Order: sequence, then structure tokens, then C-alpha cells
Amino acid sequence: PAVRSIVAVARSEPSLSGVARRTRSWDIASTLRNEARDRYGFSERKLRRVAWDDSECRSQPSTCEYRLVRAVVQRVVSAEVTSRAVGESEARRVGHIGPGMCVFVGVTHSDNAKSAQKLAAKLFGLRIFNDADGVMNLGAQEVGGEFLVVSQFTLYGDTRRGRRPSWTAAAQPEHAEPLVDHVVDELRSLGVIVQTGRFRTEMVVDLVNDGPVTLVIDV
Repeated sequence: PAVRSIVAVARSEPSLSGVARRTRSWDIASTLRNEARDRYGFSERKLRRVAWDDSECRSQPSTCEYRLVRAVVQRVVSAEVTSRAVGESEARRVGHIGPGMCVFVGVTHSDNAKSAQKLAAKLFGLRIFNDADGVMNLGAQEVGGEFLVVSQFTLYGDTRRGRRPSWTAAAQPEHAEPLVDHVVDELRSLGVIVQTGRFRTEMVVDLVNDGPVTLVIDV
């Protein structure tokens, strides 16, 4: 009922109709409420007319879907990741690159192989390296850039309530690991060098950000 009422309000408001068209029912509550308040200036009184309730999403994370696979991309001079699994006495370096991109990938419940493929294509085509004129106009392949891909479930941390983040939107490792591997495989199939972290281990990432250049990508 809450979702239906939100959809009805969104469709009836010209300022929110575009948001409603690109927002699915499972995250319409938080998305529309934030858009209504921050972008379109809806008053609190007007917002209270609708039950902007995403409690079902919170209580049943396995069935709660979100729209986008998420990545944080940093252009780097160099980057490396060390990893230590349970039972190992010391951490060991499992991936390192020279100039290129360090990519932290967050996977949520609705992501699939198509999401991973789209992210890989976006990363491969991302033009964030300088050309001869100092303009960010070149992709990684054009400058011989490498990729370090590290899974990071904390990208889906929710800090809207309280001080301790909620991780309910982050996919379980059984779901996330194959999709991160798929991103890596897709990038390698495009002809670039890709190093990775290691799932279900404690990792330390050491990088030198070039620029600095940092992007948040939702695909």
C-alpha cells in the first residue's frame, strides 16, 4: 500500500513524474522522498501525506532490490592490495598495478551478469587520463593503464539511521563473488591487465591517487 501511494503521488506531480519513470517500486520510497525534499522543495507537511516506508525492504533484504551496481574509481599512479585469510599468520600481496584505475566494486541483491558486463564496459571506456593537452580525454587502453579491482560491500552501507551503518543492501559473498569475477573477466577480454583482491579475507589497499581523480559510478 505504501509503495502504491508513493507511485500515485509521483505520477500526479509533474515535477516527480520523470523520477517515477526511472525508479522501480523497491527503492521508490527513499529515492522519491529525497528527490521531493532536496531537489523540488517539498515541505515536510506535504511529505507527511504519504507513507514513505521502506521497512519491508529493510526487514527482508533478500527480496529487496536496488537499481544499480556501484563502483568507486580512482585514477592512480600505483596501487596494491594485501590479503590475509582466517588461519593465515601473515598478509601477502595478491595484486598490484602501475598507472591505471583502482576500482572498488559493490554488489547488491538485484545485480546480475548483465550488470557486471555493463560496469566493465563503462570502466573500459572511461576517459579519465590526460591527453597531450592535459585534458582528461583518454581511456585506460589508450595509455596502457591497468586495473586493480577490489570487492567492497561497504559501498552499500546505509547511514541514514543511527551511527552504525546497515549492510542489508549488500549482497552476500555467494552472490557477489561471481559477479565481481565477471567484471574482471569482461575487462580482461577487452585486452587490459587486471589485478584483483581476494574475497572473504582482510585486505589492505595501498594506492597513490593521481590528480586526485575519484569517481562514483552507478550503472
